[in-house]
Amino acid sequence: MTDADMPYLKTLPNFRKYIDGGAEIKHIKSIYPTITYPCHTTIATGVYPSKHGVLNNMPFYLPGAKDVPWLWYHDAVKVPDIFTAAKNAGYTTAAVFWPCTGNHPDIDWLIDEIWSSATVSGREAFKASGTSDELMREVVEKYDSFPERHHPEADTFVLECTAEIIRRYRPELLMLHPAQIDSYRHSYGVYSAQASQGIREADEHIGIIGRALEESGLIKSTNFVLTSDHGLMDTDRIYSPNAVLKKAGLITVENGAIKDWTAVCISAGMNALVYVKNRDAATLARVRAALRETIGCGVGEIYDAEQAAALGLSGDFSFALESDGITGFDDDWNEGYKSFAPKDFRLSRATHGYRPEKGPMPVFYAKGPSFSAVSLNYASLVDEAPTLAAAMGFEMPVTDGKIIKEILSEPK
Repeated sequence: MTDADMPYLKTLPNFRKYIDGGAEIKHIKSIYPTITYPCHTTIATGVYPSKHGVLNNMPFYLPGAKDVPWLWYHDAVKVPDIFTAAKNAGYTTAAVFWPCTGNHPDIDWLIDEIWSSATVSGREAFKASGTSDELMREVVEKYDSFPERHHPEADTFVLECTAEIIRRYRPELLMLHPAQIDSYRHSYGVYSAQASQGIREADEHIGIIGRALEESGLIKSTNFVLTSDHGLMDTDRIYSPNAVLKKAGLITVENGAIKDWTAVCISAGMNALVYVKNRDAATLARVRAALRETIGCGVGEIYDAEQAAALGLSGDFSFALESDGITGFDDDWNEGYKSFAPKDFRLSRATHGYRPEKGPMPVFYAKGPSFSAVSLNYASLVDEAPTLAAAMGFEMPVTDGKIIKEILSEPK
């Protein structure tokens, strides 16, 4: 959901009924990289990836590895989040498919975003990531007959589970993450007919939540927030920075797999992180010299660790690559541009990961007793957690953002 989507969404019935007339922030500056798991972790913590530690959807892996798990579990997050702050303030909490929440100790009713592997089925994965037996029996098993990561069926599951949790348990903080608009744009393009269908489905989702709140008698006392994490831009080609590293002798391949490496590049769509095994000055200079060959081939900017840190991104990588705005990156080490692969968000017709000031921007809308009918042009993703906490009457212990006081109502 981006600023470009709002003129259409505002014409649809459920947005008009449940959210229109509340607080509006037309443009939210996301974080770098504009990737789902780092962004959602920032929404929940109010800090940049440099502090919360989630730099990509996946942990470090060697290119060519199969079935790499995503950062499903909360132990990837290095700072307290809004669920912990709410729990410490005495509130009950719930999350449905909110990234990086697996086995979160401070979420009372939890269905983590996690999917099956070669050894674990869907229900087993939910249990392994913190879904209680009661929640599995009373909620998940009612709605889980859907193909994983297939949209909109998976999103219908998320919304139906959320509505059931509202009706049964009435949590005081609940956060959920449907993903059908993002998926449609990856597969078909930013302004495709399928993306417009996704906006209509988002309005249906608003209606599912709104009706559950009405049925539970909670609609007048609830703050209903609609927000998003990043935009997308259309891609014209897929490029392989690892081919340059291999050509420079920094990656050794044997029998179709990496045998040894000095530096490897891990894709995140229109961003990629370059990891260097031994980060002495001579090795870093050698890697930097090799990476210069990527400029003009798909890479628009190369940031060293210090430059990336200034953008709120730091970790155990040595360089960050920024797309030229039309190129997505992959992990392949063979030369040449590659074909699109719609099932991989990094290799699709549209993607993200790029600098947050580029492309369509996320939005923030909120309606309820804690919010005023105020319209602002800009705020930052790091501002959301402290603002949501203030709306509920508690503080975030650590934050890079600020409370957006202009959109909050006076205490009653």
